[in-house]
Parts: sequence; structure tokens; C-alpha cells
Amino acid sequence: MKIAVLSDTHYIAGFTRLPVDFWRHFDGVEQIFHCGDIGDKDLYGDLAAIAPVTAVLGNNDGLVFGGTLPERQIFTIEGVRIGMFHGHRWKAPFGFTKEDIDLLLCGHTHVPRDEMIDGIRVINPGSVTRPRGGSHPSMGILEICDGGVSWQPVALHRD
Repeated sequence: MKIAVLSDTHYIAGFTRLPVDFWRHFDGVEQIFHCGDIGDKDLYGDLAAIAPVTAVLGNNDGLVFGGTLPERQIFTIEGVRIGMFHGHRWKAPFGFTKEDIDLLLCGHTHVPRDEMIDGIRVINPGSVTRPRGGSHPSMGILEICDGGVSWQPVALHRD
């Protein structure tokens, strides 16, 4: 399964400019995971028109998505147990344990990372629109097949 993973879009229709190559990275995507701080429902709707969206609530999503998105999710895809949490409370792995999940997808820092913490692979795709720490706008492509996980970070380009 090919999954686009993004976080921290902080999108506001009419004001936020997405990277020029953003939409082309969704070709062949079967699902979209958003790790919080989406921004507004216009972007969520545009993403959902491409593929089913699974999202968690970010610390800036309360006014738009409060009560409709969970703070945390755990689900299994092809034998891989995945946790999702924005990351604005606590430190990774945010209360998840290796008995709960194999992979944690998170956001909040706006800095991409892929590392092992307490026996859990932690992936943060960075921020689509507001990168920090010298990083570029980014997202990633996660591929899960027969219990195996492949992560491809995607550096996005501004004008």
C-alpha cells in the first residue's frame, strides 16, 4: 500500500501557498495520513478527493476540527501496527510502547526525522509549509507490503 504522509500544513485557503510540486507526489497514493495541524477543511477535502484520509488533531486544529478528529490513533495495515499522534504533548513515543505499535507517525516539530526510540520506529514527515531547523518543506511516502515498511522522504520546492 502506498501512503502519503504529511503534517503541519497550517493551510488557510486564499492565504497559504503550497509548494509548487506538492500535488504531484500523490500519484498512485492509496491512502493519506495527516499528522495534525491541517489548517482548514478545504485542504482536507482536496486530499480526501484523492484518497481516504486518516488524520489526528494538531494543537492548532481545535477551532476547525475539534470534536471531529481524534488526538491519537492506532491501526494495523498489512500486519504493521501504526500509531499516530501530532506530538504537542510529551516526547516521542508519546505514551505508545513497542507492545502497542511498530511505527509511530507524528508531527509538531516541523523537522523531518526517521529514528528508533524505545524500540519504535518514529517518523515525522516535517512541515509542508513551515519548515524549521534548516529543513525544507517536506512530506513523505510510506509503502507497506507484507509487513515490511519503506519510507521515502520527499523534499518539496517553493517557487
